[in-house]
This record gives sequence, C-alpha cells and structure tokens, in this order.
Amino acid sequence: MNMKQFYSLYRCALLLFILNLGVTNIKAQPFNGFMNFDGIDDEFLGTGYPIPSNSDFTIEFWFKVCEDTIYYPQVFLGNSDNLEIDAFTNTVFNGPNTYQLCVKYVPNNHVCHQDQQFYFDAQWHHIAVTYVKALDRFNIFYDGIDGTIANSINYSFSPFPSITLGVATYQPSFKAHYKGYMDEMRISNTVRYPTTFTPPTAAFTTDANTVRLWHFDEANPVTSVTDHSGNGFNLTPSGSPRTIQPNNLILQSGIALTTDGTFNSYQWINCSTGVPIAGATTQTYTPTANGSYAVIISNSSCSLTTSCYEMTTVGLQTQQEREISVYPNPANDVLYFNNSKHQDLHIQLFDQQGKVIDSKITNELLSSFDISGLSAGIYFLKIYTNEQVITQKIIKQ
Repeated sequence: MNMKQFYSLYRCALLLFILNLGVTNIKAQPFNGFMNFDGIDDEFLGTGYPIPSNSDFTIEFWFKVCEDTIYYPQVFLGNSDNLEIDAFTNTVFNGPNTYQLCVKYVPNNHVCHQDQQFYFDAQWHHIAVTYVKALDRFNIFYDGIDGTIANSINYSFSPFPSITLGVATYQPSFKAHYKGYMDEMRISNTVRYPTTFTPPTAAFTTDANTVRLWHFDEANPVTSVTDHSGNGFNLTPSGSPRTIQPNNLILQSGIALTTDGTFNSYQWINCSTGVPIAGATTQTYTPTANGSYAVIISNSSCSLTTSCYEMTTVGLQTQQEREISVYPNPANDVLYFNNSKHQDLHIQLFDQQGKVIDSKITNELLSSFDISGLSAGIYFLKIYTNEQVITQKIIKQ
C-alpha cells in the first residue's frame, strides 16, 4: 500500500468517526488474572493454525494500555504479514487514538482499516475482529461499536500457521512492542458479533465454536499460557511477561499489609474515601485503624489499583505475635526471624503442596533461613511456640 492509499484510508476513517461519533467508557474490571507486557521484549508465540483457515472467525480480547505517550503503533496480535491488530496510543497523525486492523490482500500489499478512534483514557476496553468468509469481509469492533469501512478489496484471506501477541509481524520496524495489559483472548470459528453489541461482562467459557481460549491466569514466572479451548494451542513466552492477580495482590502479615510482587511505585488508599494515605508509598503499609484499603501500583507508566482489602485485626495482635517478627516479606535470599523474648520456637517452611522445605528449633534472638535456592513463588511458614501456632504466607521473589 502506497502513502496516497494510506492517507486516503485515514481520511475515510476520520470522516466515519465524525459521522458516527460515540466514545465509550467501559471501565471493565479484568477477570481473575491478566498479562502484563513491558513494551520492550515481552511477547508470545502460538503455532499450528490458531486462526481458522477455512471458515468465518472472531478474534476478541480485553486490553488496557499504559499511560505514557507512545508515537508509534503498538501491536496486540500478528499473523505473519497476513493480519495484524494494532493500537496507536498517540498517533503519528497527532490525532486521537486509533485501533487498527491491517490485512494483506495481494502479495506485498495491505490495507489498514483505522476504523475506530477514541481519546485515551487508560481503562479496560474490548476489541473484536470478525471475518465473514462468504463475503470476504472484515469488521473491527471497539467496545462493541462496529467500525468497518465498506470496501471492495478482494482479500481471499488465508491465515499463517502461527500468531504472535505483543510484537509486530507486519512492518516491525515501524511498530513497537505492546506496553500494557491483556486479558481473556478468544478465537472462534464463527462470527460472534454481526452488528453492534454489548461486550461480555464475564470471563469467556468454551463452547462449540471456541477454537482457542487463553485466560492469562498462570502463575509467575510464566513459562506457558494454557489454551482452555481443549485444542492444545498453548502460547510460549519470550522476554519476561508476567501475570497479575488483582484480587490477591494484598497480603496480610500480622498487622501489616503488603503487595504480592515488586513494582516501581506504590500508593495506599483508603477505599471508604478514595483518598491516598499520606506517606504510604512503600510495598508494606501498617494501618492504624480497621477499614478497607487498596494500593495503586505502577510499573513505569502502567498503573493499577488493587481490589480493596478489609482489615479487621488492628489492635488484636497477640503479645507473642508482637514479640516474633519475620522479615523481609517478600524476600529474595534470606528470611529472618526476630525472637525478642528468646522463646523456644519450632519453625517450619512449607511449599504450596505441603512439603517441608526447611525447619529448625531455636530460642536465639535472631535466626534465619537461606531461601536463595528456592524458585520464586508462594510458601508458608509455621512458627510453633509453647502456646500457639503462627502461620504466615511468604513470597519468594
């Protein structure tokens, strides 16, 4: 496609936008876990024929882009140079945001439909791309709004036997890795949305037309993303993409709250008022009163607000719990135990399957476990005293 064709399509898209002006404000919450792409080298590969090769199909997913300004397109999904779904968080045309579908129609020629343009709001949104084989026609929907430009291009579309998520497969030198979040991607062998629709409000489930389904709920570090359609098209990662579990990001340790995972910045808030708590800008926060708390976390320019955590134990900590402390949590190499009253302690460290990894009996003021050889993840600590058992969740980074 030459530049004249490109700008002609862009002007058509802009005219369509003006004539059918409608800005959505979905603000959907993600479903369980979701994937975090760093915009540098995080990507996924799925092989086989993830996109149906001889039928109608629908590709749909949820996404949330990061807040910083990026002047080049970012890529959600690519199918070699046959098909690609992109996003401009601030376009090279210095205009509003564009969600773009590029499709090859003859060798070395593509048409890019810049069909829906919306101003950036850093919220969760839904994209769906459909292909009607009998009509050889593509549609792209943004939050359920049909944005197709009518055209007479003969695609004769045939997919490539792989897909990539988060990286360009068409014009890679012009397009950046995706920087943001992605959730619930489903590929179907039917046109699920023939016209304007209301985006789904729950996680996808497998049905007779589901050929690929990825929930992005895997544990970190992510080594594979399971295809829940039952067809076995798992995704293989490159870089270091990781999942985030928003409903389990806050952990309670004694009278303190901490976040599960390391981020670049933190700001704790009081959920009842929505007001940031002055000075509460570290990974751990100790409330002074019972209530509901959340934390705004950020990786570079990608911010998220966790679900609210109900704190009910302020002032209820036992004397022994105050006299026995475990730190740091999360930990990297060494886990320390401060036994201020020199009590007799029996300490055990368990993995998630209940296997004892390490144990010791001590009454020393300060003791430790070397955890440098453990894999990153969640472990459980039990401290037995003469009067009680203290159980604590431990995060190994």
